[in-house]
Amino acid sequence: MIDRLVRWSRYATGLAALAVALMILHVVIDILSRTLFDRPLLGTAEFVAEIYMPFAIFAALIGVQAQDAQIRVDLIDRLLSSPVRRLLDTAIALGIAVIGAFLAWHTGDQAVVAAGRGEAIDLIRFSVPSWPGKAIVSVGFGLMAVVAAAQAFDRMRRPT
Repeated sequence: MIDRLVRWSRYATGLAALAVALMILHVVIDILSRTLFDRPLLGTAEFVAEIYMPFAIFAALIGVQAQDAQIRVDLIDRLLSSPVRRLLDTAIALGIAVIGAFLAWHTGDQAVVAAGRGEAIDLIRFSVPSWPGKAIVSVGFGLMAVVAAAQAFDRMRRPT
């Protein structure tokens, strides 16, 4: 199951990479438009803050968890025996699963309310919807919790 989740998480990582690429392209076009024509693109800061950044961060979060690539303190990790390290890794994965599930629930509630209201940032000529960015935060936390729970159960099943 973990192998399938790791493979699936590559799609989330690809979505994060796409968000970063689109953000860079949008900002470069804004800078060129501002510099060459003295006309900035309307809504660039709003798109970056409300759409691109949440997708870049929270889609990548799933991949980081699935690949077990989060920050570790190697100094302490090397001093522990293999069974103790496995126990700690399992406890940490369970903690991430519980916290991720709580954050998914909490941010999901906000995303549903924002979508129901059609929440958007009004600009001069158009509006930028803010609920998709809120929804990806919730989805990111939820999927991170699922991956962390699967990792914890996988570690518990593995022989010592």
